[in-house]
Amino acid sequence: MKYIYIILVFVSNQTFGQSKFESDLLYNLDLIYQMDFDKADESISEFYATYPNNTARHLLKAYYIRWKNYPIVQGIEKSYEYYSSILDSAKNEAKIKLSINKNDPEHSYYYMAAHIMQAELYANNGHMVKASFEGKSAFSYIKKGFEWCDKYPEFLTTTGLYNYYIEFYREKGFFYQSLLWPFSKGDKQAGLVYLKNAGKSAVFTKVEAIQYLAHLNFKMEDNPDTALEYIDELISLYPNNSIFRDLHIEILLELNQLDKAQVSLNRHEVGDNPYLLPRKHLYQAAIKTGLGDLTNAKKEIKQSINALNQLPLDQDHHLSLAFYYLSVIEKKLGNIDLSEEALSEAENYVKYPYMLRKIERYTQQ
Repeated sequence: MKYIYIILVFVSNQTFGQSKFESDLLYNLDLIYQMDFDKADESISEFYATYPNNTARHLLKAYYIRWKNYPIVQGIEKSYEYYSSILDSAKNEAKIKLSINKNDPEHSYYYMAAHIMQAELYANNGHMVKASFEGKSAFSYIKKGFEWCDKYPEFLTTTGLYNYYIEFYREKGFFYQSLLWPFSKGDKQAGLVYLKNAGKSAVFTKVEAIQYLAHLNFKMEDNPDTALEYIDELISLYPNNSIFRDLHIEILLELNQLDKAQVSLNRHEVGDNPYLLPRKHLYQAAIKTGLGDLTNAKKEIKQSINALNQLPLDQDHHLSLAFYYLSVIEKKLGNIDLSEEALSEAENYVKYPYMLRKIERYTQQ
C-alpha cells in the first residue's frame, strides 16, 4: 500500500513563467538526485533565504532528508521526527493559504504532497492505519489534480500513480479493499499512460515519473525490456544515484545481461548503508551464479539473507530474490532437497507479480 503515497511533488504558481524559481528548484533537485548532499544542504539553505514564504522550501528540505537518509526508520537517529516536523510545517502553511482559496492549485499541491510524504513514511514503517488517514487527508486534492492535469503537467504524475496503485491494492484482497473503500476507482493502464505523459511534459516530477515507469514495468507488469529503457535514461543523467542504480542492476540481471550488470555493480557506491549493502551482495552472488562460481555465490547469498533478516523494515522482495538464487545454486550443486526448501522460502516472501512469474517459469524448466 505504501506506493499509493510515494507521490513527491514540487510545483507553484511561480513555476509557470518565473524562470528563476524554476531554475533554483531544479538545481536543488538535481543535486539531490546526484546525491551530492553536502552541496545540496548549502544550496537549500540559500533557497530558504531566497524564498522565505514559499512552502516549496519545506517540501524541498523534506525531499533532501528522504533521499539522504534512505530509508528513514523510526527510532534510528532523529531523521524520522525531523522529517515529520518539516512536513508538518508544510501542511500548516498550505492549510492557511487554502483557508483563503480552497481551489488554489499551488497550495493544493503543497498540502497534498506533505500528507502523501507523511503517509509514505508511516507505511514504510508499518503504520498502515496512520498512512491511510494521511491518504484520506490528501484525497480531495488528488481528485482536483485529475481535473488540473491538462493545465499543470505535474499533476500527471500523481494522477498516474493514483490510478495504478489504487487498483493494484484493491486486487490484493479484502484487507486493502476495506482500507481503500472511500477512494475512487482507478485504472492501471490509464495510470501508465499518465506517467508516460508526465515523463515527457512534467518538469519537477519528471524524474519521479520515469523512475516509477521503470519500477512498474519491471516489478508489476513483468516487462523488463521497457523498464530498462527508462532506468537507463535515469542512470545516464544520475550515475551516482544508488537507488536508481540498484534497480538498474536488478533489471539487467533479469535480462541475463551479466556483463552489463557487473559494470553497473562496480559503480554501485552504497557505503555502509545497511539496506543497500546486502542487496549489493545479493546481486554479486547472482552474477557469480550465472558464471558458475557456485561456492562463492552460495556464501555471498547466505551473507545477504542473514543481513536482510536483521533489518527492521520490510525486505520481502529482496529476501524472495535471494532465496530464489539460493534455490538455483543448490539445484546446480545437486542438492535437490535444499533447492526445494529455498524455493519454498522464496515463494513465502513474494511481494511483486514479476517475482511470482519468475518462480513459476523456474519450476516449469
